Amino acid sequence: MTTHTEHAAPAASEAAAPIRQPGVLIFLLCALSGATALGHQLLWTRRMVDVLGGTSESVSRVLGCFFLGLALGAAAAAWRAGRVRRPFRLLAGLEALTLLALLPFLFLPAALEAAWVALGPERALGWPGATLKTLASVLGVGPPAFIMGWFLPTLCRGVFHVSDGAAKKSRLLWLYGVNTLGGVLGLCLISLWALEALGVQGAFFLLCGLHGLAVLGLLWLDRKRGAVALAPALLSREDGAAAAIQFTPELRLLLGLSFFSGFAVLAYEVVALEITLLVAPLSFHAPAILLIGVILMLGLSALAAIRVRRIERWLPFFLALSGWATVVSSAVFLYAARVSGGLPPMPDFASFWIKLVALFFVGFGPALFFAGFIFPLLSVLWARASGGGAQAWGWLLAANGLGGFLGAECAYRVLMPALGLHGAVGLIGVGYLGVALLIRTRDGHSWMPQAVGFGLVGAIALSLSPRLPVVNPALPFSLLWTRSGADGTVAVMEGPQIGRGILVSNQYFLGTVSARFDQERQGHLPLLLHPAPERVAFLGMATGSTPFAATQHEAVEQFSAYEISPLVVEAAQLFFEELSGPLFEDERFTLRVEDARLGMVAQPGGYDVVIGDLFLPWGPGTGRLYTREHFASVRRALRPGGVFVQWLPLFQLSQAHLNCIEATFQTAFPEVDWFIGGFESSFPMLALVGWNERELDWEVVAERVAAERPRLQDPLLRQVDGMRMLYLGRSGEAPASGPINTLNNVYLERVASRDRVAPPPDFHYLQGPAFAAWARTRAELNQHRAGAALALIDWGVANPRARRLDLRMSRHIPQSLLRDEGADWRCWPGRVPLSFNP
Repeated sequence: MTTHTEHAAPAASEAAAPIRQPGVLIFLLCALSGATALGHQLLWTRRMVDVLGGTSESVSRVLGCFFLGLALGAAAAAWRAGRVRRPFRLLAGLEALTLLALLPFLFLPAALEAAWVALGPERALGWPGATLKTLASVLGVGPPAFIMGWFLPTLCRGVFHVSDGAAKKSRLLWLYGVNTLGGVLGLCLISLWALEALGVQGAFFLLCGLHGLAVLGLLWLDRKRGAVALAPALLSREDGAAAAIQFTPELRLLLGLSFFSGFAVLAYEVVALEITLLVAPLSFHAPAILLIGVILMLGLSALAAIRVRRIERWLPFFLALSGWATVVSSAVFLYAARVSGGLPPMPDFASFWIKLVALFFVGFGPALFFAGFIFPLLSVLWARASGGGAQAWGWLLAANGLGGFLGAECAYRVLMPALGLHGAVGLIGVGYLGVALLIRTRDGHSWMPQAVGFGLVGAIALSLSPRLPVVNPALPFSLLWTRSGADGTVAVMEGPQIGRGILVSNQYFLGTVSARFDQERQGHLPLLLHPAPERVAFLGMATGSTPFAATQHEAVEQFSAYEISPLVVEAAQLFFEELSGPLFEDERFTLRVEDARLGMVAQPGGYDVVIGDLFLPWGPGTGRLYTREHFASVRRALRPGGVFVQWLPLFQLSQAHLNCIEATFQTAFPEVDWFIGGFESSFPMLALVGWNERELDWEVVAERVAAERPRLQDPLLRQVDGMRMLYLGRSGEAPASGPINTLNNVYLERVASRDRVAPPPDFHYLQGPAFAAWARTRAELNQHRAGAALALIDWGVANPRARRLDLRMSRHIPQSLLRDEGADWRCWPGRVPLSFNP
């Protein structure tokens, strides 16, 4: 690639202090800038998802506003920095201004909650609500990101001079590399320590304190270094205004390459993280650890780029290496995960951290490392060709940031849905090769060898992507359908054990045909507790089996289901027609593809019954649905006399996790009734039942059961005696002993994640014998006689291979159930008596 020669450097103004070598303090401030920027980006994503909903649009909206803010700030700095005489003083003022711009972080939750209520349910969940989300993201994230974007270009104004030669341009790469590695420290500080030790607000104030330290350091530098010279070559008018940089064809090419670099790196990062999470257990920590790995590789590349000479020759070489490494990265990663045994539970969290990072580096590290050379090398070429001093570097940063924003959006919305995960990786790799070929051809080199290589890589990408799995090939199921997007990878599987089921991110089933009756019972039981369930909300839809229950209740006038994943909705409509078909045909039903927590905030006094699905306590973001704030929102969403039933997957909860949820639930519903979902101990379910100005009335239950009996088939639900078998009693007025889970401390999500990837000694979930022991203890604490249910549970634990209840155990089933000729015993939650043939 050809470049302009270095411009001669005019003499500096005599009144200005000379430009000095970057000192240790400058590098520390540069690292501090990177740490605070990425630390805030992590906290802003967390906070905005909490208040705007955990949808893919919320995450991409925050990411987009952050990158756009940085890009616009860098462009503004490049435009204005040439006339700045006291850059360190300006930076100190900008750091102080950042603190003011960050204040909405503290007040946004309360303000937006009031706004949702003011809009009303229809507008809050329609286009006015979407507009408000965008405005909140732009006004909340945009201003501080815009100010942060000024830092590197303005710092270069204080460190470099237009007369600096090419040999001194390596200092620019040192600043860029140190700034990037500072981002790694910021991510480690926030995700691995501050959030756990200080909570979200405590971590925010910690970052604000680091901004304060930066202000002091920059003021000290301003005092020591004073003003910098204005270069006469940058002046075009007598008033001293800096001349606009002339965007020659060479500079436009560099801007385009910078844009492509940002686009490809961010698109690849998004897809690589999704592929990694097919293997790594879903947890609060996994995405943050992987992001740390990405930024670390880019920072190391920037420092390694300092040693590169003859940049015009090496740039297409690194583009080509990036392409080849990208194309094969998915296959290498999956192979490494398979031969290393994947990521089973580790003896400690550090072991999990190390193995996850090692697998990520083996598979995706080479591609990120080679791609990380491109922007630093472009920066040196830009500094040579622009003639505007190192501060003009901001234009290149702006193009790179804009490309990063669009790359992430394109990966989420176009590449993964259209090509799948592995196809998206292949196309990105081919893109690198195409750009390398373009540069080589432009510089007059023969295009034939490169074209052959380009075609070969394209062929490899196309041949590999259909062969690479997105689900575990060892599973005893066949794959019927799969789609990938911002919500992860959703697959529909089929096998003799489950029938059909929705598998999410190769990790857990949202629902299966084999568990249909248990899932329907999750909907029926709450509706039978309320005397007149006219308006009902289901938080989560999955296969549609739980909200399908409402179609069988004449008392229900309107019912809604909140489902956060469009891919799950698509799978339910395509492959679970026996459930979703009648559901969507029912005129009373409304589907809302929206975050359930936001739906509750927007509809105070809107529902008679709210039913919470089985939410993963350790899934990124889903722990918000077990927080004090969410339970309070549900309480406000209930009409007088309303009931909230939150189902809990005991097979994914320990006793400590359950204590936390119970204590948090009681902050909104002081007295709690307990129901189990069945008598099988392998996958036990528990319902926490809270009331708004009412309590459990068995006479009401008997009336509702009698009214709905002609339309119900489940033996337990057709008789009030069956409902009583599922009842474990009521908790006392004294609150539970567990910690309170809030949006600020994210306690449950953190602890459940750690316990999943690195369980402590003697850790176990509440299933099997642990569930039987817990159920007995709970019944005794509540002074409730649950002998029949406990006997059935104990017998099931002791006889795991038995397919039917023996005659001795059948006596625990009430006669009203055994004599019910209209009952369908296929719906029974466990082994059925010998006398029945389901």
